[in-house]
Amino acid sequence: MEKIKLVEILTEARQVLRGRWGKAVSVSVCLLLILLAVACLRFVNPLLYTAAYLLIAVQVVAGAQYIYLDMTRDEPTGLGRLFPPLRLYLPILGIFLLTVIACFIGICLFIVPGFVLSLGLSMSLYILRDRPELGVFGSMNASWKMMNGHKTELFLLSLRLVGWFLLCIVTLGVGFIWFYPYALTAAACFYERIKGKGLGTE
Repeated sequence: MEKIKLVEILTEARQVLRGRWGKAVSVSVCLLLILLAVACLRFVNPLLYTAAYLLIAVQVVAGAQYIYLDMTRDEPTGLGRLFPPLRLYLPILGIFLLTVIACFIGICLFIVPGFVLSLGLSMSLYILRDRPELGVFGSMNASWKMMNGHKTELFLLSLRLVGWFLLCIVTLGVGFIWFYPYALTAAACFYERIKGKGLGTE
């Protein structure tokens, strides 16, 4: 199994964003504004907030992941793709809910630590995008196989971004406008390195 060099992943992410920071930042600004608007609904109506979170927030987060994946592949993309195709709405929601439930049960029963499950299922949305015919369970199963032997690497990649995350907090959140494109592009680059394993293309 080829070991992934995290420095190369981060370097590749910066190369992908070079010359594209304007588009990348515009996506993160729109994403953050939508998430902020949804969060404000919590103080208006809890039921409305829950519905908006599941039907809007979850979807645009997935859409942002897909946009940065497009950038990684040097494919045409834009703000119009922040909302995924309608055919993916229910599968995206299903993956989100099942991942949350699986991690919660894992934590409660001490079967598998929640963060391990989270890492193992972290590629599910990317797989759904590339192989929508797999559906919810197929994408999650493929993600688990794909991440076999790579969970620690993804965890260490996340740790490398912690410093930037803390710096964003110091800037009163302004830094997140640049952090999200960098982090999500790095995640997309990571997926591109390992996708053959789970999708049976190796």
